[in-house]
Amino acid sequence: MPPRSTRLSTSEYWRRNSMRPRRVNHKMNTQIFQHLAEALRSNMTITSLHVSLIEIKLEGIKYLANALQNNTTMTTLMLIENSIQNEGVQDLAYALEKNHVNLMIH
Repeated sequence: MPPRSTRLSTSEYWRRNSMRPRRVNHKMNTQIFQHLAEALRSNMTITSLHVSLIEIKLEGIKYLANALQNNTTMTTLMLIENSIQNEGVQDLAYALEKNHVNLMIH
């Protein structure tokens, strides 16, 4: 039996924990993406990642891009209402050349 697919969503996390995502400090932002990247590398059932309202820092994007290069199960990546620097966009583009992720940036 194939593994169930899993969807990760930061907006669901914020809602469940009654947090205000825009108040995430730089260190916490980077740690969040270290953990997300680790999950993407080790959990091959994650097919969808929805990251919104975090204002992702460059270090976080680098963690995410690195993990996406080798993840073959991700089909959807939604980055909504995030300020991503040009270098971060380039890192994601490079990662997506090696993967088949549908990238949606709003």
